[in-house]
Amino acid sequence: MIDRDVAREAAQWLSLLCSGEATAQDEADCLRWRQADPRHEQAWSKAEAVRQKLGLMPKPVAHATLGRPRLQRRDALKALAVMAAAGGLGYQVTEREWWRHLEPGYLTAGHGEQRQLRLPNGIQVHLNTNTRAVVEEHGTSPKLRLLAGELVVETAVGSDEPDFLIATPQGSIRPQSACRLHVRAVDSQYCRLNILTGTATLAPGQSSSVISADPGVRYDYNANGLLQQAPVQPYADAWTRGVLVADNLRLDEFVAELQRYRRGYVRLAPGIAHLRISGAFQLARLDHTLTALPQTLPVQVRQLTGLLTFIEAV
Repeated sequence: MIDRDVAREAAQWLSLLCSGEATAQDEADCLRWRQADPRHEQAWSKAEAVRQKLGLMPKPVAHATLGRPRLQRRDALKALAVMAAAGGLGYQVTEREWWRHLEPGYLTAGHGEQRQLRLPNGIQVHLNTNTRAVVEEHGTSPKLRLLAGELVVETAVGSDEPDFLIATPQGSIRPQSACRLHVRAVDSQYCRLNILTGTATLAPGQSSSVISADPGVRYDYNANGLLQQAPVQPYADAWTRGVLVADNLRLDEFVAELQRYRRGYVRLAPGIAHLRISGAFQLARLDHTLTALPQTLPVQVRQLTGLLTFIEAV
């Protein structure tokens, strides 16, 4: 399986080169990106295979419209990018996930994007980068199903009102009062729930137990039950305000967070992953954040292209 972030980059490059707007410099930059890492070339080959499978654009990549409206071609390329985000440029799952975009109630936030919306019953939902969710009917109140990514839910649901359910890949969450909840599908193994305000109940998927979730507490769980319980992450929802907060975070973990929001690939040299960083960083200025790292850490930053950055020891 190809790494998701690398797959997205391959899809972005292919989308650019197929858009009819790519320059010779863009093509040269893409070639350098492909040659920079064997994983890049592997992802590129897979993206090309998906493109041919869907008949998105014939080879070679051309700047002409080929007799097709640009909007139609861009919609097809968007499908390719969605497939890359959904599953490392695989076929069955990603194609099925793309067609779900046509269903009523399907919600997405793309790479580096945040969205805010209000459900019919007044519940507010914030979607973070690379998030997919579906609003489904659930009695007289909608059910919000998180497929991937993370979201923040603000609800005024009370005990005398219809139930509202948040379904996750590893279980379900039912608000019990006016609350603000942060929910993240960390990976395919477990989910994380931060109770920022209010209360809720948590029911892991394969477990018969129901956990009373209290304000100020973080719950990590999988389908079999509760994995750990700890104080709430105070900045878990900082992204809703356009901020990424690092609190004594390892540099490799910080770079991994950056890449959730930033287009391109950052390669961290061995031996500096253990360095620690703290601060609040604007999501809209992550390139500036990278170039400013040498001001606080013993590192140097080199940008080979706009999409490839190296962080190395001084």
